[in-house]
Amino acid sequence: MNRRTPHAFTLIELLIVVSIMAVVLTIGLPSLFSVLAKNPLRQAVSDILGTCAQARARAIIKGVPTDWVLRATDGSMEVHPLRRFTPSSQDYGSDLESLRDTGDKDGKETPRLHRDIAIELLFVNLQEIPLDQASEVRVRFYPNGTSDELAMVISWELGAQRMIVVDPITGLAEIQAID
Repeated sequence: MNRRTPHAFTLIELLIVVSIMAVVLTIGLPSLFSVLAKNPLRQAVSDILGTCAQARARAIIKGVPTDWVLRATDGSMEVHPLRRFTPSSQDYGSDLESLRDTGDKDGKETPRLHRDIAIELLFVNLQEIPLDQASEVRVRFYPNGTSDELAMVISWELGAQRMIVVDPITGLAEIQAID
C-alpha cells in the first residue's frame, strides 16, 4: 500500500523559523527606529520647509499675502494670513496688525526649533538679520506665488549644517548645498 506522507511542518521546524525571525528582528529594530526617528536637524528642516509651503499655499488659495513668522525667543514658526484688502486698507504696511487674520488656526501644534538647533546666518531680501536684535523674522508670501527672499543656515551641535532658501520668483523653499 502506498502511504501518503503528510505535507505539514513539524513543531521543531516552526520553532526554528520563529527563533531565526526573532534574531533578525532583534538585530534590525534599532536601525529601523533610528531611521524613523528624526534627528533635530532633519526635523527643523522639515518644519521650516513645511511651514513655508503652508504659507505659500495659503496665500495662493486665499488670495491674500501671508506671513511666515519665525520667533527668535522660542524658535516657533507660524503662518499668518492677512485679511482681504478693502478700499480703506490698501496700504497694509501702515496698520499691519489690524489686517492680521486671527481666526485661521488649524488646531495644529506650532512647530518649534529644537533647543540644539542654531541659526548661523539669516538673510531676508538680501539683508542680513542680526539674530541677537530681531525678536521675530517675517517672510511674506504673495497670492501670485512669489515671496520675499529667504536664505538661512541652521546647524546642529554635531556640526551638521543645512542651508534653506526660499526662491522669490516661485516662493518655493528648498535645501541647498553648503560649499
